[in-house]
Parts: sequence; C-alpha cells; structure tokens
Amino acid sequence: MNSLMQRFTFVCLILLFFSGCSIFQSTQIVVSETPLSPTVFVNKTPEFYTATATLEPTLTLVATLPLEIRKQNLIELFSTNGGCDLPCWWGISLGDSLQKVAELAPVIGKPLRPDGALYYYTLSLDNLNLADFDINYYVDENMIVQEMEINLVEPSRFKDFHIAFNEQLSLSGLLRRYGKPSEVLLLAEPLGGLNTPREYALFVIYDTQGFGVVYTGLVHAENPIQICSITVEDYHLKRIFLYLQEPRKKIEQLNRFYLHDLKPLESVALMSLDDFYEHFSLPDNSKCIETFAEKWK
Repeated sequence: MNSLMQRFTFVCLILLFFSGCSIFQSTQIVVSETPLSPTVFVNKTPEFYTATATLEPTLTLVATLPLEIRKQNLIELFSTNGGCDLPCWWGISLGDSLQKVAELAPVIGKPLRPDGALYYYTLSLDNLNLADFDINYYVDENMIVQEMEINLVEPSRFKDFHIAFNEQLSLSGLLRRYGKPSEVLLLAEPLGGLNTPREYALFVIYDTQGFGVVYTGLVHAENPIQICSITVEDYHLKRIFLYLQEPRKKIEQLNRFYLHDLKPLESVALMSLDDFYEHFSLPDNSKCIETFAEKWK
C-alpha cells in the first residue's frame, strides 16, 4: 500500500510540474473555466471584463469572445473610434498609460503583446486568421504612450466593415471630418514589369491636429498615370497607415522605403490642394489624380 501511494504521489508531482511550466511559457491565458458573459457595446462606453492584463512580464489574461460578438465590438470601435477624434485612436490618446491600453484586450478578444518599448495588438478581421490590422503603441520608461501607429491591409476584403471604415479611415471620411489638410504628398513607383501595375502612396498631413494618413495602392491607368477611386471598397487600395504623432517625421522613413521620394501633390499632378479637397471629400467622387511617368523616372 505504501508503495502504491508513493507511486501515485510521484505521478501527481510530475503532472503538476509540467502543467506549471506550460502556464509560464505561454504569452496568453484564456479564461474559460468560469464562463464570462461577453460584452457587446453599442454607442456607449464599453463594460470591460474582469480579466486584467499585466504590464510586465508578458502574461495577459484575455477572455475568449464568440466571433460574432468580437466582430460587433470591432465594428463599433471602427465606427465611433471610442468616442474621440484623431490623433486619439479607440479611446487611447498620447500620454495615456499602458494599463488603459491593456483594457482594450477583453473587448477585442486579443492580448496586448510586448516587444521592447513597443506594445501591439494584431487582429484578424475575417475567418482566415491573418494579420489584417495592427495597432502599435510606443511607450516610455514610465509605461506612458508616446507614439501610435495603425495599419490596415486590403480593406476591400472586409465588406461587413466598409460602413465603419468609411466613418474614420476612408479618404472621403477623413477629409469631411477634419477639413482641408495642411499638405498632400504623392509618389508613384516605377513599373515592376510587364502586366505589373504601378504602385502609389498618398500622404495626407494634418499639422495642426498632429497626425497623417498614408494610402497606398495600385494606379488605375497609365499615360497619364491615374489614381482615381481611393475608397475602402476598391481593391486598388491596398493599405492604410495612420501616424498619430508628428507626421512629418515619417516622411524621411517613407522615402527610404520607396524607390522615389514623396513630393507635394501640386508639383507632380494636375491638381491643386483645394481641388483635391473639393473632389476627394465626396464619397462618390469620379475625379482622378493625374501625373506623368517622366516625373517618376
């Protein structure tokens, strides 16, 4: 009998040891033993789960959300931006604490992940589990947010989100909400080869508000180069980047990334800043930005 009890105790200790290791190696703990009632919020301040996220180390408590509830929460956030205007994003502003950032995790159903001074959320907006949307927060030694960057990939794929995207992220929505920008910069990349579309980048800068938005995609036509429907429904639009602090500091970084430098719209296109604002602030705009290949050799 003593031998049997000793063997049983030994097996229990082994199981406890390995289960303990698996917890501390994971970067995400899913709270599932005690069912939680998912929170859906519509036009009100969200009621967060009781699960909490630690600032350090990397362990994050996140409640598992049903896909449809998570989708509704994300659509609400994209529509209302958490009740604030840019450069605030989803209720988070520069100067907020990382703890406030972590409170988004139960609402979006994803953990806040660390990478040095960078903390980030990466979200899939459909069932393919791809990295469709990123929010990056750069913090100082006091865990205070100093910079934020947002990245949305191929918005045309997410039809259920289009109405919400048009509220905060589309070019027409941006211009209607924030008015004429301080400056618009444009670049057109060289042709990549036969039957390969030319890529463009359009950087819309708001100096007074302190943010900028970059729209990148494929041009619609050559000779002249035409950039027409910059809408979230159009497959030509490939990415939307938001830089929510001192946008002009990003120009040099973008110029290093592309083969050509960004140039003021008026210097390379047959369109003034006033005309750009007038036409592209309309959701049904049919006007194109036209530029010429010889300006991008």
